[in-house]
Amino acid sequence: MRAAAAAVAALLCAACATEGVAPAVVKEATPEPPCDAGKAPRARTYPADTLTGQEDIYQMGVVLWADRLERRAYQREAEAFIAECARR
Repeated sequence: MRAAAAAVAALLCAACATEGVAPAVVKEATPEPPCDAGKAPRARTYPADTLTGQEDIYQMGVVLWADRLERRAYQREAEAFIAECARR
């Protein structure tokens, strides 16, 4: 019985030890939308990207609030662009 349990444990450990293939990252260019509404709004750098973790709570709050406002503005631009494309 012990031999069978040891064999099962060895098989389970051997299955975990095999090397797998690392997942590949596929980068594809995002095509421009097929409409004449102008250029699509591009992603930008947001204020929260500059946080290092060394800021005090007040500084973090100010930066995160600015980040939220910037993301809302981008979302409004993107939604307006999509609505314009949907109309055409």
